[in-house]
Amino acid sequence: MIYGVGIDSVTISVVERFLDNPEYAKDIFTDAEEKLADTQADRIDFFAGVYAAKSAVWKSVDHLINGKLDNIDIEVLEHEDGAPYVNITGRLKELLEGTGVKDFKVSITTEGDTASAIVIAQGK
Repeated sequence: MIYGVGIDSVTISVVERFLDNPEYAKDIFTDAEEKLADTQADRIDFFAGVYAAKSAVWKSVDHLINGKLDNIDIEVLEHEDGAPYVNITGRLKELLEGTGVKDFKVSITTEGDTASAIVIAQGK
């Protein structure tokens, strides 16, 4: 069952400015995302895609959790094959309890100075 769909686009150069301020970036990106970014061919594009995905996750479930989610609560990582996924742990896991959402399907793309993501919040 699908519980929600979210989509978002961000300007990559704006996200790059976030990264210029380490304190601000720490409020957005998890340690695991930072570590994964260090393995990417284009670190800035990676962070922009993750940021777009976080916003899309928020949009896909906000109607279920009433705006209680922060960017740092959402962690977007990669499977071994490079496919993105949402790591449902911590506060996100707590907030999703009782909503029916068990998983997210994530697609991220970058083109020029834009990163976009679409997310489907789904259950069984």
